[in-house]
Amino acid sequence: MKKAYFNLTFLILIIILFSLFVYSGIEIIVSKTETMEWKGGRFIMTDLTKVIGVLLILTLPTYVYLKKKYYTTSEKI
Repeated sequence: MKKAYFNLTFLILIIILFSLFVYSGIEIIVSKTETMEWKGGRFIMTDLTKVIGVLLILTLPTYVYLKKKYYTTSEKI
């Protein structure tokens, strides 16, 4: 695997995990007063959000480990 494809794969993985992290934790709130309708949002840490967050954090050490293991052994050949 070329280094560019390896980096692109992890970039796409991080973007997907970050999008899922935000989507699973955001809550849209609609409140009405006499004359206006207010829309707001807040971020709630659910169990699913925590799991996705941990996976997101673990992608960096996995990236570094796989990059070091794969590209140092391929350079020796």
